[in-house]
Amino acid sequence: SRVEVVGDWGYGTGTPGFYGTEALYDRNSGKGEKQVRFKAKLPAAGRYRVFLHWMTKNDRATNVPVDIQHAGGMDTVVVNQREQNGWAMLGEYEFGARDLQVTIRTQGTDGQVIADAVGMVKTQAVPGGLNRDGGIENLEPVPLFMPGDLNRDSAINNLDLTPFIGALGVLGDKAAFARLVPGGDLNAADLNGDSSVDNLDITSFIDAISMVATRGDLNRDGGVDNLDLTPFINALGVLGDKVAFARLVPGGNLNAADMNGDSSVDNLDITSFIDAMVAAAASDRTAER
Repeated sequence: SRVEVVGDWGYGTGTPGFYGTEALYDRNSGKGEKQVRFKAKLPAAGRYRVFLHWMTKNDRATNVPVDIQHAGGMDTVVVNQREQNGWAMLGEYEFGARDLQVTIRTQGTDGQVIADAVGMVKTQAVPGGLNRDGGIENLEPVPLFMPGDLNRDSAINNLDLTPFIGALGVLGDKAAFARLVPGGDLNAADLNGDSSVDNLDITSFIDAISMVATRGDLNRDGGVDNLDLTPFINALGVLGDKVAFARLVPGGNLNAADMNGDSSVDNLDITSFIDAMVAAAASDRTAER
């Protein structure tokens, strides 16, 4: 995912309850000249509930326009940031493609505008939806961020190494991490998706920045072959849930199932996975001759 910031926004941590390491605020100035756009790849096309996160305060705007781009076009929802502290649902929308785009604007607002986080929950039937209503009650929205992109530059590379080491050292202390990496994202250090930042994230981080793992080598044995087939099927089944995948394939690499490099694991990866297995088998036969 990535965040596009237009205009002069401030970075603040003064109001408790913000998501991640800090929130953006428009300084209550330059109205109409500033906006923040959250863009991300959804796990799959389908119907999603879209959420916005903010912290309430008396100086907040009561009329913040938020644009949601979806399959049917664009809807604008006006939110009151003096009320409903935390996650608030903006609506439920169909996304034919996997692109999510939410824009927070400042035009005509009557107070300080906060841009903190956007989240989504897929409303199609999911594991845990025992009453078959298409969702899981009390499920916290999934925030949009890129695991591994600790410096928020929309890429995972060696520039994230020092922030990652800092994330391991602060033991979850967001204030300490903010001092070490101003503007950084501590949540992005949780590479294995278990809601904590610790040594268990190191291997996944190394895979992310150095591409140590071969695409298709889900069992980490150094090759792409039939032994990766069951892990690949499991990867499709868990819908991006790294914790669930780790239970099914201990020591496996979910990232290696992203065969087409679009930052998600889904049916679009199947053809590339089959091609990789066939190519590897052909190479083995050639080597045996």
